[in-house]
Amino acid sequence: MDRLLGYLRQDFGKRHVCLSKQPDGQEILNFQAMGRNGNWPVAIGLEQDDSVLSICSTLPLTISHGRRQAITELVTRLNDAAEEGHFEAPDAAGRIRYRSRHDVPASAGTAGPRLAIERHVSIVDGDLSSFFAVAAGGQTPVEAVDQLERMRRYG
Repeated sequence: MDRLLGYLRQDFGKRHVCLSKQPDGQEILNFQAMGRNGNWPVAIGLEQDDSVLSICSTLPLTISHGRRQAITELVTRLNDAAEEGHFEAPDAAGRIRYRSRHDVPASAGTAGPRLAIERHVSIVDGDLSSFFAVAAGGQTPVEAVDQLERMRRYG
């Protein structure tokens, strides 16, 4: 945890990182990710003798009951195409989360956690506009995924 905390404090500054303890005693690092499409809370925990990062982002929108079916379809389509991690369908409060797990052995130094966190944040930021479009009713899940694929293919 010290290695991870050191990296986050170096990159984000002390005021942006919060260390908290869960009821089970596990330490969790929390910070605000900032991307092109918004900012959102991220929680990071360590598993398996501190060699696996468990990262969870909570997207910065709440889905109304009327849009949850469309968002659940979008989540399914994005997860089907995902290389790592997964989005979760809206919970009872309408929140969506993205979770990923990454092997980061101590021998990787700070490069392992840095790459894992940057990849996680990049995936959320890249897909965030699709969630906004579908939540607002401006696109269907199929249209949103097609647009993401075109953007990834052609820049």
